[in-house]
Amino acid sequence: SHLAYGDRGAGNVIPPGATLLFDIVVVDVERVENEDDIKKKKEQEEQKRREEEERKKLEERRRKEAEKLRKEEEKKKLEELRRKEEELKRKQEEEERRRAAIEERRRKEEEESKKLEERRRAEEQRNRLQEGTRRKQDEPEYEYYEDYYYEDYPSACGAGELEVKVTYTPGRCLRTANYGDKLTMHYVGKLETGRQFDSSVDRNKPFEFTLGVGQVIAGWDAGLEGMCVGETRTLVIPADQAYGEAGVGSVIPPCSTLVFDVELLDIE
Repeated sequence: SHLAYGDRGAGNVIPPGATLLFDIVVVDVERVENEDDIKKKKEQEEQKRREEEERKKLEERRRKEAEKLRKEEEKKKLEELRRKEEELKRKQEEEERRRAAIEERRRKEEEESKKLEERRRAEEQRNRLQEGTRRKQDEPEYEYYEDYYYEDYPSACGAGELEVKVTYTPGRCLRTANYGDKLTMHYVGKLETGRQFDSSVDRNKPFEFTLGVGQVIAGWDAGLEGMCVGETRTLVIPADQAYGEAGVGSVIPPCSTLVFDVELLDIE
């Protein structure tokens, strides 16, 4: 009883000097930390803090490495893009040089072709002049046909009527030939018999003159007025509007009616 309430008891519940019996069930035990426990706990917390710091450092290193790899990859992509752009530029420059070379070669070929054409025409002109000189020597009364376009020949062959036949008219006629215009023509001249005596087409050299000022025979001045560029006509010209009784050497007999198939190429 000395370990309980002793001689005092506890009111009416526990008499004095009573021995007490308790049925006890331990529900929980709360341990009171001693110095060793506190020290150990601090060590654990410090270890945990160091591990957390180490984890953060490791994550930071990984992040930096990942950023470095990303930048290197971007750099590689930029370098590859730059390389492709430079390759494309190089190919474009090569193509431009190739085209320039082709154009330069074409230009030189055209210049050479023009020079050859000029030499050919000059040679033809020399040949015509030599032929004209030879014919003048052989037939004193004959002169080269084209020279006769620049004279007005009186005629005793009797008056005839000029016939103008339009054989082709272009769809649009923006300008017509008038007196004073400089015309560029192609022509084929024939006698009534059909024998051809001259052709600018065969020479591949258009004929140029001023309309209405007496540079050509009267039948041309009258028969070409109002003609469109691209138009073709057939002129049947009586002798009095051509070369009259004089004719042209052995080429055009006196009092010959002439037939010209003409095409107007240009008007200035």
